[in-house]
Amino acid sequence: MTRMTVYFNREGHVSRLVSALFLLSKASEIHIDFVENTDNFRNVPHAQIVEVEVDQRTIAFDMCDAFALNNEKGQRYLEKVDLYFKRSYNKTIDLGLPEEALHKIRPYGFDYYLTCPGNPLDRKPTGAKAIARKIVRDITGYSASTYPPFFEKKADQIQGKPSIIFMTRLWDPEEIRLDSGISSDVYAYREYMIEERHKINADRVQIIRELQRIYGKCFIGGVQDSEFARRYSPDVILPVRLTRRKPYLQKMQSSDICIGSMGLHKSIGWKTGEYVAASRAIVAERFAYEVPGGFLEGKNYLPFDNVDACLSSVERLFNNLDEIYRMKRQNELYYKDYLEPVQQIKNALRQWDYGD
Repeated sequence: MTRMTVYFNREGHVSRLVSALFLLSKASEIHIDFVENTDNFRNVPHAQIVEVEVDQRTIAFDMCDAFALNNEKGQRYLEKVDLYFKRSYNKTIDLGLPEEALHKIRPYGFDYYLTCPGNPLDRKPTGAKAIARKIVRDITGYSASTYPPFFEKKADQIQGKPSIIFMTRLWDPEEIRLDSGISSDVYAYREYMIEERHKINADRVQIIRELQRIYGKCFIGGVQDSEFARRYSPDVILPVRLTRRKPYLQKMQSSDICIGSMGLHKSIGWKTGEYVAASRAIVAERFAYEVPGGFLEGKNYLPFDNVDACLSSVERLFNNLDEIYRMKRQNELYYKDYLEPVQQIKNALRQWDYGD
């Protein structure tokens, strides 16, 4: 029997990965010991990195929105591991690394929050707030709505006019505090992060307003309620009853065209992965990062780089029911082969010999 040891931190970004490993251990002859990386005794450079030890090798799974390795800390860490999978993978980000180090880095693919019964991250919550949150989630059915089957749906034909959905959130630029004592390079990146949030907010709100104007009742969308959203765009705030996870996923899975926009650090948003799992037709901001398996523009999604391009792509699908169904079907197949949680981790673990 194969034995593995998985070292993890209690981070939401790694929940889906750890769940996949746990489900893999239940479905195969693999024994996995799950060990919490308490006080970072594994010395990983980021809390959203999970390490797997098997056959005297170490494989790292980086689930960060973005994390560059072309620095001293990153190079030291790459020397320690045998393979390094990145959720946000773009080879050009890590240019400057030695070729043997670049050869270790691979794309992991889409991610979104998911858990499962028995997930080690959910065991023995500590602190009154964490315990109370778990009780509430179990009672309300939230927990079950984060299990793998709840995300999955087969491609379906359209009855009547297509429906469009874009439910999102806004980011408050003022959450980023600038410390006068930090280095100039970090200061510059924080300046970029502030500008990025301004652009994300402006684009998301404009897309929502335009889709509301053009498609009326065929469109459901808006932003999650927050103190910042009330100041920035109160006219597009959605009722809380619609933005809770369970009703949101149900509404998304009954929609035909789903809009995805770039997340922080240019990451591929979690919602895009959810759209794929639900076999939906997708219009998404052009990916800055790569995913494995031939997820292609024009086949699995229509890309956009600005608001006008988004509206054009939505119009193209809205007026072509056959293309919507073909895209749904392609995403159903992609999910089965590359994104279903256990299959995704299997695809990664098969790459021990650095093959594709």
